[in-house]
Amino acid sequence: MGLVWDKQPSSKVLRSQTMPYAGSGTLVSTPFTSETYQLRIFSQVAGQCTIGSTAVTTITSSPTTGTLGGIGGSDTAQFFIPASTVGGEYFTVSPGQVFQFASTTTSSGTVNITEMS
Repeated sequence: MGLVWDKQPSSKVLRSQTMPYAGSGTLVSTPFTSETYQLRIFSQVAGQCTIGSTAVTTITSSPTTGTLGGIGGSDTAQFFIPASTVGGEYFTVSPGQVFQFASTTTSSGTVNITEMS
């Protein structure tokens, strides 16, 4: 009888976007592919984010608790992404949505988005 090893749970990588943050402004990804259902975000700078429709509007850098807004209007919640040198944050998304990032820091770095099925 052969030895069987359990496989790690995983998702198929579809596309990666690297967005440079220069210390000001708002970053917006391109719309996710038709097969994207999960997102991995790795950011070198901390900031506020939204994931929603392609109707881009301004997000606030420091929302109060429970604030909704940003991409896609009032049905899209803002959330915080910490600066990280390891790991990443995972989110469930829908095809065609976009990711938006803004920060109050004047530091520069990159925000990496990996789209997965």
